[in-house]
Amino acid sequence: FNMENVYENVRRELSPENVKEALQVMLERMHLPENEAKVQGAKEQAGDDMVEVFKNVFPIVLQIQIEVVSKFGFVSNQEGLKDFLIRVNQLTNEYSEILDLMLKIREVYLPGFSGKAATGTGEQPEKRGSGGTSVASN
Repeated sequence: FNMENVYENVRRELSPENVKEALQVMLERMHLPENEAKVQGAKEQAGDDMVEVFKNVFPIVLQIQIEVVSKFGFVSNQEGLKDFLIRVNQLTNEYSEILDLMLKIREVYLPGFSGKAATGTGEQPEKRGSGGTSVASN
């Protein structure tokens, strides 16, 4: 009995409905008050510094996503999440709801993707460069 084969089959056969369900569960979990508080606190700490966002905010979101995908037959680690996201990407062109859910999840941790989280500076979000011109004063 080889666990890897079972895992491979689960991964390949995850239906679009299951993918949607998993993404909805992720979004719901991210919006639980305790998780929103953690993410918000990390965002405030990170400010406009993308490096800090990835150091502080991203791991919280990652942990929530890993917990969810493990309930859908994926290994409970970053590898399992990566495999799930590969499946998501296979479906985003065909299923707009899956793409919409992914964008909503991304808005939670990438402020540049969300109108609500914009700083109101009127700057273009697709600014190039390393972002070394930070306007944060804290």
